[in-house]
Amino acid sequence: MHLKKSDIIKLRQYAVSAALQAGNVLRSYSLENLTINKKENASSLAGAVVTEADLKSQEIISEVLTRTCEKYDLAFLGEEKPDDKQRFTKDYFWCVDPLDGTLPFTEGTEGYAVSIALISREGESVIGVAHNPPTNRTWVADHHEGAFLNTKPITLVKDRSSPEALFFVDRSFLSDPRFEATKEILDKLSTRAGFEEISIRHFGGAVMQALSVIETPRACYFKLPRAGHTGGSLWDYAATNCIFNAAGAYVSDIFGNPMDLNRKESTFMNHRGLIYATDQKMADIIFEYFHILG
Repeated sequence: MHLKKSDIIKLRQYAVSAALQAGNVLRSYSLENLTINKKENASSLAGAVVTEADLKSQEIISEVLTRTCEKYDLAFLGEEKPDDKQRFTKDYFWCVDPLDGTLPFTEGTEGYAVSIALISREGESVIGVAHNPPTNRTWVADHHEGAFLNTKPITLVKDRSSPEALFFVDRSFLSDPRFEATKEILDKLSTRAGFEEISIRHFGGAVMQALSVIETPRACYFKLPRAGHTGGSLWDYAATNCIFNAAGAYVSDIFGNPMDLNRKESTFMNHRGLIYATDQKMADIIFEYFHILG
């Protein structure tokens, strides 16, 4: 089914409503009344943790979006349910992470979000919604209307004179054997690019890591490729991919290609890594770093 511009706007409104309702559910939990479980065969601590809040959030989102699936013939892919493969037969599918950043959620920090995207069968993100319940901030984008933060158009930070290059990495990478070499290489490349200093930071899950970039003058969030069916998944990046594209920021896999957001082999995405950057200059530092790292 071909979606018109008016359809996209209506579906975007549904996605925002679902994200806000899910956010209300997440805010209703406290560390004292939260049941934490572990997923089997997870590749990392972040991937292993699941709570009743994850499940309840997806239930709420599914209830809101199910009516659109029927009306617009859409598929639904959510983290907390098996992939039914309908994303390969429908023209579009919802891609949902009901609680990205479960670890920070269970630790009582702000680095978690609800993430909802609408993806075409060809793998293009046409709607992206990310909601951060602790701050009540909502990023919304579609490929017709642009990108917004709480209804205001997103304007990229224009201070290109910042002396610092800021790199966001996942928590797991801080203990990666390549981390020390990464710091040395990035320091050299950033100095060559004209920066006086660099900082390497971690803030929450993949969604809030990416959105931290879009609010910073010279920043980048990157992930190196990983072998096997492990690591981040479609729902971790689908919404922020749309937000970055609509806002005019830089987003790609680590080879400079568009993200494969309807991957046939798996829902995992780390086979090609990723880059979210404020601009091409920051992305180029990561490209060169990856080439040196080999």
